[in-house]
Amino acid sequence: MTSISDLPPELLSRICEFIPSQPSLAKLVRCSHQLYGVAAPHLYRSIELSRNPWKDELRHLEIITALLVRQPELGRSVRHLGIHENSRSSMHVPSAALAPEIEDVARQLSQQVGLASVGSPDGPDRDCEPSPTESDEQVFEIGSEFEEEFLEVGSDADYSDWSTTEGSEEEDENSEVDIPTNVDGALRLARSSRSFREALTLAILVRSLPRLASIDLELLEPFQLRFIHYFIQTTVGSSMLRHVTSACYGSSRPERHLELWRNLFTLPELESVYLHRVLAMRNRETLKPATELQAHSLNITHLELRQCRISPFELRRILAAPKALKTFIYDIGEIISESEPIFLISYRSVREALEQQRDSLEQIWIDYPHDYEFDEWGAGNYTRPMGSFSGFKNLRRFRIASTYLFGFVSDTDPDRLRDSLPEQLEMLHLTHGDEDEEITVGLRKLLEAKQQGRFADLKELSVDVSIPWLIRYGNAPHADQSRYNKEVMVSLISMAEGAGIKMSIFNNASQSRTKDLLRRIQAARVGWTGPARGEAKWGFDGEFDWPRRMSGCMQKPDYPELKIDQSGAIQAIQVQRRDSTP
Repeated sequence: MTSISDLPPELLSRICEFIPSQPSLAKLVRCSHQLYGVAAPHLYRSIELSRNPWKDELRHLEIITALLVRQPELGRSVRHLGIHENSRSSMHVPSAALAPEIEDVARQLSQQVGLASVGSPDGPDRDCEPSPTESDEQVFEIGSEFEEEFLEVGSDADYSDWSTTEGSEEEDENSEVDIPTNVDGALRLARSSRSFREALTLAILVRSLPRLASIDLELLEPFQLRFIHYFIQTTVGSSMLRHVTSACYGSSRPERHLELWRNLFTLPELESVYLHRVLAMRNRETLKPATELQAHSLNITHLELRQCRISPFELRRILAAPKALKTFIYDIGEIISESEPIFLISYRSVREALEQQRDSLEQIWIDYPHDYEFDEWGAGNYTRPMGSFSGFKNLRRFRIASTYLFGFVSDTDPDRLRDSLPEQLEMLHLTHGDEDEEITVGLRKLLEAKQQGRFADLKELSVDVSIPWLIRYGNAPHADQSRYNKEVMVSLISMAEGAGIKMSIFNNASQSRTKDLLRRIQAARVGWTGPARGEAKWGFDGEFDWPRRMSGCMQKPDYPELKIDQSGAIQAIQVQRRDSTP
């Protein structure tokens, strides 16, 4: 009987392509030398490492990096890299010495970029630290890119009443050390500081993956990225990450946002960007030329921002960069704490930034998180309606919190919904619909316009509301005070059907929000989601999968569809909505 190891290598490789389980591939790798040569490249197609209080897979980072440096053919097999970290504690104590392969690569890189070396690591001057030179300071420039003067933090208007605190209780003892300015000093620091060691190792790992197509970095701090930042900007690193088409980046900490990784937008082949819990605060140009975003220079077609806070200035810069953006998703996060700069984001500024892509955008989703209780803080010019999207001639599918269209203002006007929409729209989904009393009259005016021949392509209409809202009477001046809201919605559904529109109502469970921020942070830290919550998928229709976010930013309840019969009874239908929790 023929053994599997006797099969031709081409056939074995083909078989390995259909084995999704890494444990199964690992068993094949250990079977024989022949199977190792065939199965190992498939085993290393995807590298996912995480560290939390219960497990530490990042302890393997140095071993894997050394292996890929020794065997470059394995590095060329890697298509995906995922690093997830929400804890610095580890039971693993690394050896004092760096792997020889890693140390050799560090020295080679340093020589290629002009970093001075102070003799051999075994030489008598190993502990001698020279004075930094201009070249040295340039090479290991891994301090925060926000250290320049940029105190003009704000939104459309200057607003800089904020305070910051440095560090956190989780930072290790080496987080405040002076960064060395020569390779020998850096290697010495890597032997004593785990965070510095991991940062250096991660940069070397990324350098060893020339065909990487997907990268997912969920980090505590941006420290690890700063080596990668530098090498991307050098001629030596110009080919790094050149094949990456999809990137996910963000904070693993539920209590803090992470600084925007601007160098992400310099990758030439990037098509899809997913950011979560990212902060970008600048409202004026203070960046170095190497980090400037060039208008219409990127191939990005999908941009997704989950629980992010992007200043209007930064959003305009980001949205100017793609050649032709197709999908834009922005889940505008809340202000977390006084440890972060406070700046306001006006509704109108988001739409104005999107105007730069008005000729290409086909799908837009602008929302705020499930648990965020909309309040009046910062109301005024910031909460004026977004304005009209009628000029977006390719926009077909539109999902938006209704408050962004109606505005959070005293001069309410239900006509704003109808007047905000482009004529060619095919699908409209209003989230948080129970926040706006204008919603029912606004929907009626939209349907009347459809009956009169406008919005000829509109076929789908969805609204998210809560059951308590459905069983209340409407409030003046823009709602029916004589009927329950559920009765009004039944008549609107009938009106929509007559106009050729499928109208659906979804229960957004807004009455069961976890409004207390501290409680949400504590729940996310221990991974608790509650019985009715799950990890939502990414994309406009939930068509993209990324691993569960450690910050809990993608946790939300299911939003079941609601049916209201003629007697007024409300029934939930457990039909999986395309954009909801899987």
